[in-house]
Amino acid sequence: MNASTFSDKDIAALAATHDIIDLGMRADEVRRNLHGLRTTFVRVADVPIEGAAPVVPASAGEIRIVGTPATREAAVERVRAVAAVAGGRPLSAFSLADLERMAAVERITLRALLEELCAAGLELVADAPFDRLQDPRRSIEEVNISGLALGRPDRSASSGSTLNGKRSHSISIFSIASAAMSSLSAATASTGSP
Repeated sequence: MNASTFSDKDIAALAATHDIIDLGMRADEVRRNLHGLRTTFVRVADVPIEGAAPVVPASAGEIRIVGTPATREAAVERVRAVAAVAGGRPLSAFSLADLERMAAVERITLRALLEELCAAGLELVADAPFDRLQDPRRSIEEVNISGLALGRPDRSASSGSTLNGKRSHSISIFSIASAAMSSLSAATASTGSP
């Protein structure tokens, strides 16, 4: 399976599936094609969206800002503050769906918002709930073009996330779409894998 051969129809079909076993097997095949058999596990230190400068454990291999920022300014400032103490470790944060909404409210393009977050020190968008994105393909392309990448699967990938009492099919487990979008994008983005 080659991620570059996925059409919009293929990606939509994968996003709509409820067969996470098959989806996981396909994602693993794409991952193996892209990165080989080596797997890396990373300790992620969660940092709240609000609060004082965080103290990050030395064992953390990645820092993730959790929560939804109230404004663009708050998002950028928190990323700057956490990046300042990251010590070169990858910094991930935010849901792409929340960033889409924020860009609309702030009346800026999603790409402009993502580029601003990247300039502040963000490396990975932590989550992209495919079923909540306005234009999944374009939004994921914007992540890659802006110099960011989609983060690795998080806890919501194994248990599913909940939105208003309904299960949300999170793209956190949807690495096939991420790999496909990355390969289709003009920009090359690091997925955080070695």
